[in-house]
Amino acid sequence: MYRPILYQDLRISASIPLRDALEGWRGQRNAITLTGLLFVAMIVAAGNLALRYLHRISQARLAIAQSKATLDQALESMVSGFLLLDGEQRVVQWNSRFEEIFPWLRSVMAPSVPFRRVMEETSRHHLPGASEEERMRWVDLRLLKQRQHQEPHEQVLPNGLTIQITERPTPDGGLVISYHDVTALRRASAEIENLAFYDPLTNLPNRRLLMDRMQQVIAASVRSGQYGALLFLDLDHFKTLNDTRGHEVGDMLLRQVAERLKTCVRREDTVARLGGDEFVVMLHELSTRSDEAAAFARRVGEKILRALNMPYSLDGIIHHSTPSIGVTLLGGTLQPSVDLLKQADIAMYQVKSQGRNALCFFDPKMQIAISARAQLEVDLQAALSARQFVLHYQPQFHLDGRIVGAEALIRWNHPERGLIAPGSFISVAEESELIVPMGHWVLRTACEQLAAWAQDERFRHIQLSVNVSARQFRQRDFVARVVEVLRGTGARPHLLKLELTESLVLDDVDDTVAKMGLLKTKGVRFSVDDFGTGYSSLAYLTRLPLDQLKIDQSFVHNLGVRHTDDVIVQTIIGMARNLELDVIAEGVETQEQKDFLAEHGCQLFQGYLLGHPMPVADLESVLDWAAAHPSAFPPLAP
Repeated sequence: MYRPILYQDLRISASIPLRDALEGWRGQRNAITLTGLLFVAMIVAAGNLALRYLHRISQARLAIAQSKATLDQALESMVSGFLLLDGEQRVVQWNSRFEEIFPWLRSVMAPSVPFRRVMEETSRHHLPGASEEERMRWVDLRLLKQRQHQEPHEQVLPNGLTIQITERPTPDGGLVISYHDVTALRRASAEIENLAFYDPLTNLPNRRLLMDRMQQVIAASVRSGQYGALLFLDLDHFKTLNDTRGHEVGDMLLRQVAERLKTCVRREDTVARLGGDEFVVMLHELSTRSDEAAAFARRVGEKILRALNMPYSLDGIIHHSTPSIGVTLLGGTLQPSVDLLKQADIAMYQVKSQGRNALCFFDPKMQIAISARAQLEVDLQAALSARQFVLHYQPQFHLDGRIVGAEALIRWNHPERGLIAPGSFISVAEESELIVPMGHWVLRTACEQLAAWAQDERFRHIQLSVNVSARQFRQRDFVARVVEVLRGTGARPHLLKLELTESLVLDDVDDTVAKMGLLKTKGVRFSVDDFGTGYSSLAYLTRLPLDQLKIDQSFVHNLGVRHTDDVIVQTIIGMARNLELDVIAEGVETQEQKDFLAEHGCQLFQGYLLGHPMPVADLESVLDWAAAHPSAFPPLAP
């Protein structure tokens, strides 16, 4: 580098190294470059941060969108209706199920719509015939319940749906409301309750519900002093209808009876079916006086009797049925419902024993009689086990004075009461299962006696008649048991005569004919006891393999007194002669009766005129006397 000076011809030249000359520039250059690089780095870093931030925002938005889509999908797939309200009770969100439940709200639903507007539209469908004021009251009540956040409640819609509504508050003061269709659940619950408390055939209350209502009525009666009444009904001869026409026809009768019973009582009274053909009517709050309550109950009972006596149309046939009704009063004191039901039941059976188709009030004396009857059954069971029964024999005579047989009659040799006649206990045995083992004992004992007499020339010709009860005869193994007894005892079958009543024969003629036929092939003989007391026996008489007819003692008793009985006896004797059957008259007590019977062709007799029932030793003595005095009747045995 050079530069001019004062002296023109003189130039001074000076120089420095380039490195030294550029050293400051290089420092500035480096500083500027570094600063630029740092700035660029900062810009890159900021850009990277911005990109990452934007990415995160994008991801968050995507997640929010996915969450919303998932929520929307969840709401749409809910089985319950859903409605979200904000803090100002305006609609925020709802699902399609909500619209399915409330289709009339589709045109109303929109974001920010006040919930009151939704309720006003709903009221038009819930209360179509109501005034505007009534609808507004309904809306106000509904909104009040909403503000109180009560427990879930149910609402029945006009289309029959039952909706359970659950309301829960949100943190911002809004409300989440769910609408769940519980129609099927309520119907199932109602069906379960119906099965538990109602009879499926008649839809009447069953025993369980009746007992519950009885407890309530009894408690209320004690508080109020009002008497009520319990009527126990049983249909007469219902089993016969079931057996002859089938259970379907029987069910038709039961349904019609249920409907008629409901028309005979007040709305607040109860008509229940206990089962089978048994019904109970419970009347309450009849009167504070027992006599007035009883009079009211009697009027209702008589009304029921008239209603149930009317003809029934059952599957194209006209059927007549009658009830037996037992009545007891309830109230005054706190009584167990089971005891009241038992009292009405006892009164009903009193009607049965007196001829049916009537009404009877419970009397405490009936309870005493029932208790005595129950004790008698226990005593009979013990008597069978202790072998307290014995057989007495009443001789049967031929017209010429010969003893041709005897009837085996059971007696109870009671350890305290002495010898008891069958009239005091047979009816109890027949109503229980005791008549079966008792009848089997009589049959076996009689056959043992026949076997013993077979070894004695004096008595081996004697026939023994044994009464067979209906329950015993209807046992499925009856024929087998008779054959087994004959085989086991060694008795000769042709000397055994089984006496069947007319009612037994007519109960099931086919079964009777079949069993009689099987035993007939073994040599057993048959007699119809109490002949003439039935109404249809003549139609079946030729079908039965009979050997003898026994004229009932009721006809014999009135011979010469009642002309109709004279005619009946003559008819029976003539019929037996035409059918080539023996005929024997029982209950012969006077010589006039015997002479009348003999005059019209009867040759066999049994009765107190000729001989009372007696122990076997006494009968053998009479037989010995008869053998020593042929053609003469023995003196009357005690």
